[in-house]
Amino acid sequence: SAKYIFLFIGDGMGMMQRGAAEMYLPALRGDPPLTRRALLWMNSFPAQGLTTTLAADLATPDSASSATAVATGQKTL
Repeated sequence: SAKYIFLFIGDGMGMMQRGAAEMYLPALRGDPPLTRRALLWMNSFPAQGLTTTLAADLATPDSASSATAVATGQKTL
């Protein structure tokens, strides 16, 4: 059984943003654009989960309403 559980909450780190980072990282090393991808360390974790946290009144929430939804399970304004 697991001794510890670590919860990483990445604000603004959806699948598209993480994929874009994996494509951009090789360019920082001088590789030609889009020739290879660099795997982000967090994308190699054996277990991952994704959630969508919408605000009660908007489809694009801010960090405060998203964190409230994650912590309490309730959407906020």
